[in-house]
Amino acid sequence: MPSDTDTPTASSWDQLKQICLLPWCCRHTYLTPLDRSHDVMPSAFCIRSLQTDRLLLKVGDFLVRQAKGGVVLTNKTDEEIAVSLKFETKWVKFWICLIEYHKRHKIPIDEEGSVLRRAIKKADWQLNHEQIIKTKRLGSGAFGDVYKGILRSGLIEKKEVAIKTINGSISAEENEKLFQEAMLMKTLVHPNVILLIGVASNEEPVMIVMELAPGGAVLDAVQAKPGPSVYIRIKYCLGAALGLTYLSGKGIIHRDIAARNTLIGKNHTAKISDFGLSCLGAQKKEKTLKKVPVRYLAPETLQTRSYTTKTDVWTFGIYMWEVFHDGMTPYDEFPNTAAIRKFVLAGNRLNNESDKYPEYLWTLTQECWKQNGADRPTFEAIATTIDSQMEDYNEYSGPFWKVW
Repeated sequence: MPSDTDTPTASSWDQLKQICLLPWCCRHTYLTPLDRSHDVMPSAFCIRSLQTDRLLLKVGDFLVRQAKGGVVLTNKTDEEIAVSLKFETKWVKFWICLIEYHKRHKIPIDEEGSVLRRAIKKADWQLNHEQIIKTKRLGSGAFGDVYKGILRSGLIEKKEVAIKTINGSISAEENEKLFQEAMLMKTLVHPNVILLIGVASNEEPVMIVMELAPGGAVLDAVQAKPGPSVYIRIKYCLGAALGLTYLSGKGIIHRDIAARNTLIGKNHTAKISDFGLSCLGAQKKEKTLKKVPVRYLAPETLQTRSYTTKTDVWTFGIYMWEVFHDGMTPYDEFPNTAAIRKFVLAGNRLNNESDKYPEYLWTLTQECWKQNGADRPTFEAIATTIDSQMEDYNEYSGPFWKVW
């Protein structure tokens, strides 16, 4: 058998075919069908399966992934399903050469006559686990832990990143949610939106690699003592409004705007994150309101379970209230969500109990809480209003001799 560095020559292919093609090949591989009937599946397998569904579009499309102990070949067949073959061998390069030979000569790879026609190249956002180094645990989420770490690209380039790990097995519904979040995030490029760098899903645990926000969450920042200045808090509001202006322009409803989900980059730049509940479209209607943050919901969502950009505007008003009330929990005095629902639907609103809240922003917050969604401002108008008086609160603005 050839070594890792050997490349079979044309003259040796007849011998290789005698050794390696069916039925010998079948005895040394195993078939992994993409079975969705199980309620709980390993997260790496689930996300790879969803990626495969989106990448293999035509019969004969295939992709090759390196895995522990060998390589995995996934091919789109005539039956409109993707079939995976794992070749368990240390001679990875040998199998790659064999795959290339079958593609070039249109030789079937199985007894059903499946042929390899078009190789699907790995996208920039598809990462290998070997590129990722976790250095510090930052916290935990619904599906796993969040780390600070290093992403290696090539031999020299290294970049500090945030790493979200997906631990253990997750349900098919949860897996679809995670995959949709990653696919949505990879289309978003804006200074006030957390950037998705890539996903490593060839093995467990799945790792979602994102831009690192060194300032942490806005919620933690405003809960700290003595806390940020009024000017910095206004910057948190402006940055989030700019990010949401961008998202609404792309037809995205975030549905989970909150101080806990807004991160802080360099120079106190607020960045929208956590797109687990986000959706595309003018409106989204849910069957129930289970597992949603009721304290942040607009009246029409509480009544009809519908979401629009204008319900995001309502939620942004709650976000501003959090920022200027040191991260207090909205409606904390109410015993349960039913009481909150009754209070909001009756036309009642949160009070301003903070001496840090600029009057013009409190007025804007109340505009965000108009009962009729059509009467609420757009995010573009919100960002313009926040910016209009922000410099009045900048203690370092003015002539340089006043600064010194």
